[in-house]
Amino acid sequence: MAKPRHHWLPAAVIGSGFGRRRSGPARDAVVSVRRRQVSDIQLVKASTVSSERGLYSLVVPPPGLDAEVVDKVLGTLEPIVPTAIAHLEAGTEFPELQDVLLDYVALLGSRHPLYFREILDSHLARVGAAPVDGDLVTMARLHVAQNALEQVRSWHWRVVDSPPDAPGFVLNDRGFTYVGQDGRPGRALFVPLSRRVALLGFMGTQIGFASRFYATPMSVRWLNALTWTDAPLEAYAHPDDAEMLAGLGDPTDSRSNSTGPYRGTRRNLLDE
Repeated sequence: MAKPRHHWLPAAVIGSGFGRRRSGPARDAVVSVRRRQVSDIQLVKASTVSSERGLYSLVVPPPGLDAEVVDKVLGTLEPIVPTAIAHLEAGTEFPELQDVLLDYVALLGSRHPLYFREILDSHLARVGAAPVDGDLVTMARLHVAQNALEQVRSWHWRVVDSPPDAPGFVLNDRGFTYVGQDGRPGRALFVPLSRRVALLGFMGTQIGFASRFYATPMSVRWLNALTWTDAPLEAYAHPDDAEMLAGLGDPTDSRSNSTGPYRGTRRNLLDE
């Protein structure tokens, strides 16, 4: 029997946020894809990307556990995340919006096949433990996710909007990108949620969804260049943004606005 296909980025999130959808479910929306070592931009269904058969399946599940328990836990929020994102973008009310979106963010690091292995191996090496494989890696995703849930709730989260005269945001296959600011220690987590809205999380005195700003078009291009440069395998954009996706290069060639990346303010990325 063929193993089930597991998506490390929910197809409905990719399709609803970055795809062209004429009818049918969001997972069938068409997105632009730029892949490493591939020169041409491809147009594909959202359901065909960021997935691998049996990625979270347990080979020998413990007694009383379903072989697909990890996928079921990691995918718990998938049905409501696109709706929460749509409400965040529109600025309308949605029950437990902050909890839904921060839980989604917290689970991203545990879902990617390559990135998760990197952080797990790094952690085991730091504590002097032997590498693990197989089902131990799969179950470790749940432990890492639980730790991340506590961590993201302690950060300042800024909602970042891409204005109509700017390109849409780009999403890479990891779902997030680390960004820094010249002259300030530490890094922030940049999480595109749709073409027009993203989250930026960093340590600060205020926690939760504490601020919201429109980015300048130049800063959107800079963030998109960072997103593509940091992509493990590929990046996604709306078909209308395909040309922009194809042209993304080194982020140092797309400097953010010297007076601040947010329209109407002089705030920098990590200012509270």
